[in-house]
Parts: sequence; C-alpha cells; structure tokens
Amino acid sequence: MQQLDELEFLICDVSNWWRRIYSSSSQGLGIGPTERRALYAIYQNPGLTQVQLAEFLDIEPQGLTRILDHFVDLNWLRKEIAPKDRRARCLYLTSASNPIIEKIRAIGDEFRPQSLENISNNELENFINTIKKMKENLATIKLKKSS
Repeated sequence: MQQLDELEFLICDVSNWWRRIYSSSSQGLGIGPTERRALYAIYQNPGLTQVQLAEFLDIEPQGLTRILDHFVDLNWLRKEIAPKDRRARCLYLTSASNPIIEKIRAIGDEFRPQSLENISNNELENFINTIKKMKENLATIKLKKSS
C-alpha cells in the first residue's frame, strides 16, 4: 500500500516543519530549540524525571544537566525527589516560567490555525487518536543496540 510507505516520511516532514517554524519564530525568546522543547515538555508533563525528559528529547540525560541547572538559576524549575526512586528528580515549572511558556504558546497559536486549514474537527480528532495509538505501539518495540 503506497500510503503506508509514505506515512513515516509525512510524519517526519510535518514534525520538521513545525520545528523550523517554532525555531524561526522563537529566536527572540533568548533560549534555544532544545531549551524551548524541554520547558514545554515539562509544562505538559509536570513531574517527569530528567531521564524521561531526555528520552522525549532524544538526548543523553547528562546533556540536560546544564539546561536544567540554568532553568533552576532562572527560578523557572524546581526539582523534587521522586517518590519511588530517591536518586531521580521530578521536574516542575515554577510560576516564574509562566511568561516564557505563554510566549512559546503564542508562537503555536499564531501558526497552528494555518496548519489546520481545511481539516475538520472530526478529522483532527481521528488523527490525534491515531497518532497516540501509533506512539503507544512504537513505545513497545525494543530498540536494537548498535555495536
């Protein structure tokens, strides 16, 4: 089926376009793309750990240390000991991060309507549900270690 062959490339293309638009529109925020994505991921998933955030961003947990320490210095982030693993820290944004989060949200609010032109609410809802199911399915696949 031709459509299935094309699916992964379309998903990647859409993701790349969204990242390009966000990066272009957020140059005046004073934070880079990884910092922006990290902040917004914590905003959407309060209490996730540094390891979970690193997996989401597809970077090494150690690579986040400097970014997260910077957020703590700005009083945008607080770290709490994880209830089930005292070695892990849960990440929470503080109210001091609200202005930067609002600026990030405003960027999406500006271009999202254009990206959804000619797509009905029903189509969008079905697409979101499908993508969520695909994400769940993909998360069960064991990745092969490179040698």
